[in-house]
Amino acid sequence: MFSRMFKTMAIDAPMLESHQKWLGGLPGGAPVNLSYQSVNELHLEEANLSGARFTATTLTDAELPACDFTRAIFERAHLKEAVLTGSDLSEANLQGACFDESWCNDAQFSEAVLDEASFRGAHLENARFLGVKMHRVDLSQAYLNDAAFHQARFFECRLVGANLFQANFSGATLANCRLANANLEDAIFGRVRAQNCDFANVTATGLRAATADFSNCDFRDADLSGVDFRETVLKSANFSGADLSGGRFAKATLKLADLRGANLRGAREVPPDQLALALTDAHTVLPNGTHGPYQRGSNAEKLTRGND
Repeated sequence: MFSRMFKTMAIDAPMLESHQKWLGGLPGGAPVNLSYQSVNELHLEEANLSGARFTATTLTDAELPACDFTRAIFERAHLKEAVLTGSDLSEANLQGACFDESWCNDAQFSEAVLDEASFRGAHLENARFLGVKMHRVDLSQAYLNDAAFHQARFFECRLVGANLFQANFSGATLANCRLANANLEDAIFGRVRAQNCDFANVTATGLRAATADFSNCDFRDADLSGVDFRETVLKSANFSGADLSGGRFAKATLKLADLRGANLRGAREVPPDQLALALTDAHTVLPNGTHGPYQRGSNAEKLTRGND
């Protein structure tokens, strides 16, 4: 592959004109194709490069804000530190591409192919990943404040240390993903299905996760104060050492959930029959402020006036 790479000048006006003809089905048109090339300082703004080909292209110091890259091919492309603010990459092929430390805030990735892509440390604030399928995507330390992942599917992805403040995962599916040390403050996880995921030591105060399923997930030492777990399945989840104070648990499933060493002080609507099925110990702080283990019929699941 490297033998096929060479440096080229930036995309010029005739190339863009030919690309527009190709998009319109006009004679003499051809798509922009910079595959297997190395392009230095490509600067374009609001360009229509829908369907362009950048397979294994290295785009050094590229500045491509507000461009149309719908259905473009960036497979195995290298765009580290590139600027793609406000660009549309919907339905694009980004498989194996590197976007580490890039600026993709306000970008659109809806229905893009993202398998094994890397966005480590990337700026993705307010980016849109609606309906995407992600397999082994690395979003570690990425800035994903207010990002939208509605109905997205994550498999074996890494979001370790990512900033997901107010990110929206409504209806998403996560399996065998790592989110340890991530910031999930005020994030929305309603109707999420998360299986065997690592949420250890996350900061998730105010997390909204009603009707979600976190079976077999690891929330060790997490800050989940004020969490909304109403009608949420927490079967066999690990909350040892976690702060669940002030959370809401109406109709939650807690069978075999590990609450040893967890702080449930001030937690509301905790079903006593479910709390009895969870694992508690002398280090568990129960909703009424007393220490465990929880005893059926003790009323320790009910708030006292001081904890109300």
